[in-house]
Amino acid sequence: MSNVHIDWLEESIANEYLNYYNYSEFNNIEPIGSGSYGSVVHANWKNIDSFFALKLSITIKQHKIAKRIGLP
Repeated sequence: MSNVHIDWLEESIANEYLNYYNYSEFNNIEPIGSGSYGSVVHANWKNIDSFFALKLSITIKQHKIAKRIGLP
């Protein structure tokens, strides 16, 4: 990721446009779909009795490694 993208991401988190949650805060995680740069899952947040759709992103580096070793 370039510095411009990292700066944008950090600023978005600081301004609360995006939120980061630890994966362990959720249960009943079921895949909905996936693409080249991540997947979407349906999950229950342990603190609230509500379900959410979560976007799980992978980095460009992880994507390149996966492609190189033949993973989708």
